[in-house]
Amino acid sequence: MDILCVDIGGGTQDICYYTGGDSFENSVKMVLPTPSKHICAAIGAIKGDLFIGGGVIGGGGLSAILKEKTAAGLNVYMARSASASVRDDEEYVRSLGVTVTEDVINPNVILDEFDYGIIAPVIEGVLGKCAPDTVAAAAQDHGYVPGQSDRVTRFDFLKNFLKNGLRQAFYTGETDIPENFTRWRSLARSIKTKCPKSSLHISDTAVIAALGAASVTDRRPVVTVDAGNCHTFAALIGENDKVYAFFEHHTHALTPAMAESLTAKLSSCTVDGNEIFENRGHGAHIFEKTDASGCPVLVTGPNREKLFSPSENVVFSHPKGDTMMAGPIGLLIQAGASL
Repeated sequence: MDILCVDIGGGTQDICYYTGGDSFENSVKMVLPTPSKHICAAIGAIKGDLFIGGGVIGGGGLSAILKEKTAAGLNVYMARSASASVRDDEEYVRSLGVTVTEDVINPNVILDEFDYGIIAPVIEGVLGKCAPDTVAAAAQDHGYVPGQSDRVTRFDFLKNFLKNGLRQAFYTGETDIPENFTRWRSLARSIKTKCPKSSLHISDTAVIAALGAASVTDRRPVVTVDAGNCHTFAALIGENDKVYAFFEHHTHALTPAMAESLTAKLSSCTVDGNEIFENRGHGAHIFEKTDASGCPVLVTGPNREKLFSPSENVVFSHPKGDTMMAGPIGLLIQAGASL
């Protein structure tokens, strides 16, 4: 079975095309800039008015560049389907000087973060075909509830999403995804439009990074930490990748001392979600109290060296020899691939 895995993060999109006929190490793998980067670059290069269509992508620098355009006196028109890329609150989008319309005819920018037109030709060029039986993709979506902090919305969602463990935390169709998670629904629609014969698998970047990081050892329990460009997610994981407890914070709000303290509290299930939320993070949750103090801490993500130093129990996780493939490996584990 051919599986195309795409892990869309804040800085990069990490890609693997796994055929199952060879080892994972011999699969086609790519690390490319995250789609919002080349989309924002394209917007910046346009000198006239903007007509933006498409769907929902990760915000990245989109809000800032649209503010620059409207401040320069240019008109910015966004289709309603695309406006949630800035924020799900349409009134906020309008406050930036953007005109939100039901649709935009002949857009000069299309927001779409499934870069199949970039990915497929590379795979076809080296393998002779790109015909995935499954497209497995991950991105982070906060969700939206009017009048509620998106940090609260996302954390409430994660508590339900993770209750059956990391391996079961995914969706297999657009209709499975909650309606208020517009980024995931938009990603699912794009995948089904471009790969109509492929089955669909959608998950969260933090979840799959945890699975990939934990795959380097059979030992349980372990703590996994994904020190991402925007968010740091950590989980205390037991047998069958059950989640005992987890926390999520904004990476820029953490220091090495804070990261060490929080992971120690996580391993003993004494981590305080209110403390994290008051420090502008998302929170912490304990499903089942257990004391795994001193267990291995497996760290991945682009900011791992900023927050952690290797020690007796802190290990930088390189699943299958490549820390950038933690996400795709997590997707493959969820999809039931034999690695």
